[in-house]
Amino acid sequence: MLVIDDDPSIRTLYATVLEDEGYRVTTATQGQDGLDQLACRPDLILLDLMMPVMDGREFLIQLRRRAAHRDTPVLVMTASQVAATPTGAQAVMRKPFDVRALVDRVSGLLATA
Repeated sequence: MLVIDDDPSIRTLYATVLEDEGYRVTTATQGQDGLDQLACRPDLILLDLMMPVMDGREFLIQLRRRAAHRDTPVLVMTASQVAATPTGAQAVMRKPFDVRALVDRVSGLLATA
């Protein structure tokens, strides 16, 4: 699993919660860093939308251009109001979130991938 978020405390929280559930987690600080981490072959990506250098929307565009990652599920985690799921993502969760809801959403997305 790949977690992309510019906030170090959020990255740590996601990684801790998901590793406690048995997932292997790699983290990235922004979109370009996330693209550089794709060699880890994530089975799911948790993605923040608002980040410096390369934001989440640009990351999604670049991700879907790569044949090996056209079907990798992406769960967008955002504090901003989003009217719809961003193109290229499978789901959206608003920050702040309930930890159990996050684990359930991740497990549901992986089950349908």
